[in-house]
Formats: sequence, structure tokens, C-alpha cells
Amino acid sequence: MQFHDISIQGFKSFGPAQVIRFKNSGLHMITGVNKVDLDIGSNGSGKSTVLDAIFWVLYAKTLNGLKAGEVKNRYT
Repeated sequence: MQFHDISIQGFKSFGPAQVIRFKNSGLHMITGVNKVDLDIGSNGSGKSTVLDAIFWVLYAKTLNGLKAGEVKNRYT
């Protein structure tokens, strides 16, 4: 399976729509920058949430087994 781009909105730490584009096929490394608290580096920047969103679309649950109604959004 190959993803060209991913759009995430209102899922866990994602509020407004964000689009992540993959320019080439193959293996990608997800990195991030925490712009709220620079002292903790990339912790809390949403890297795991991107993978969780992909898993949610494919299997209707998060990597931790949460289903609809159990997933909290930080912005609601």
C-alpha cells in the first residue's frame, strides 16, 4: 500500500486540517518539532498521532485499541 498524502483533522492532537504529502515511494521517517515547548524537542509534536490516524482509517480503532467515542481531541 502506498500513500501519496494524508489529511488529518480533529483527530487527537490535530485540530484544523493538516495535509502530509509523501513525494516519493519507499520508506519515510516521520519527524516533528514541538513549537509549544521547545525544551522537550520533538516530543508531543504528533508523530505517533499520524500513525494512529492511518491505523484508525484501516482498522476503525487506534493502536491502543480505542474505538469511536473513546478517542479524545485536544481541541474540543
